[in-house]
Amino acid sequence: NSLTGGQTREFEMAAALGYVGNLTKEQQETLNSFAAKVIAKAEENSLTGEDLLIWNVDLADPSVKAGQPGKLQSIVLLKFLRARKFVLDQALTMIIDCLKWRKQFNMKSLKGETFAKSLEEGGLVHGNDKKGGPVTYSFYGKMNFDEILGAEDGVNKFIRWRVKLQESAVDLLDLAGGKEHILQIHDYSGANMLKMDPRMKVATKAIIKLFQDNYPEMLSSKLFLNVPRVMEVVFNLMSSFSDPVTRAKFRMVSPGNARSVLLEYIPVDQLPTAYTGFEASPAPSDADDGPARLVGGEVKLKPGAPQEVTVDIPKAGRVTWQFVTRRDPVAYEARVVVGDSARVVGGGGAAAAEESGGGSAEEVSAGSRLVLRFEGRSRGVLWKNDVEVLYCVRCPE
Repeated sequence: NSLTGGQTREFEMAAALGYVGNLTKEQQETLNSFAAKVIAKAEENSLTGEDLLIWNVDLADPSVKAGQPGKLQSIVLLKFLRARKFVLDQALTMIIDCLKWRKQFNMKSLKGETFAKSLEEGGLVHGNDKKGGPVTYSFYGKMNFDEILGAEDGVNKFIRWRVKLQESAVDLLDLAGGKEHILQIHDYSGANMLKMDPRMKVATKAIIKLFQDNYPEMLSSKLFLNVPRVMEVVFNLMSSFSDPVTRAKFRMVSPGNARSVLLEYIPVDQLPTAYTGFEASPAPSDADDGPARLVGGEVKLKPGAPQEVTVDIPKAGRVTWQFVTRRDPVAYEARVVVGDSARVVGGGGAAAAEESGGGSAEEVSAGSRLVLRFEGRSRGVLWKNDVEVLYCVRCPE
């Protein structure tokens, strides 16, 4: 089960302790001692040079051996200490085992490895969550497990593919900026949830253990999307391989709630189009338009109570927007405002439920504002229920 709101706040307050800039005197002393011991133990295990490179951070930096680790090195070391509740010997065993595994797994070659198309299309790293961390997506309904796991060394290749996806997300972490967690999305839409391939059970169990042992304190949350209620048994089986702290970050999401739950964690402009309903990705695609910023959100309308969204346009250029209704139709209008004058640049009609719309305005001047107006109407008749609208605006940066 996931944490309640109050439990989540308590958990986050407790978890904040033990991070760089928020260490007790005892924790700081343990960190310094731990750093020096890591290098000594690594040398005993013939781990040197590139063997000490983990998550793009070099533990071979002289500051570590001196027991005065720098900020990035401290961030990495503290993950292992927090995972073992600052019990130094246990954390030391964990990090040395992790470094050994990374060497044996040949992380350097993994970055250049390619996999079968059915695997490559089964996942991606896309956008950031609301805390600024990267998001990984695994689409189990798109994978042909007979083909993937039935191939020579299929289980091992599946594991390597999943680790590569994780490492791709790790590469996007801004550790120096305090962004050190990854949000994982597991989408089971279209997957056979009632019969799991025995080989998949083996691979899943191995991946859970690998991630728990070798990517400590890396997970922000893990969402299981489009999972029917009957799969709670499978969920409990899978999560039983994880420790209680990690398990508390898991959340089961039924098909009807997938998009609304995603929006709790991820800004609308950072979601893949498959989850927003937009006709095309709102991300910049035209190099001629130059750098762009995305502004997105969600509007909840009451019957007969229109709402407006205003987006400031600091630089001149082309502005585009998209929106999609949720559950019920809306009437909409888009206008560009400069000073006290305004011109309508789109809308005037109604968009049906789950229908997307949008438009563009050429040569919008700097200092303008784009105003999107939405009202819960269909053919001029007020709708009885609340109406939800997702929107995203792309403007020059």
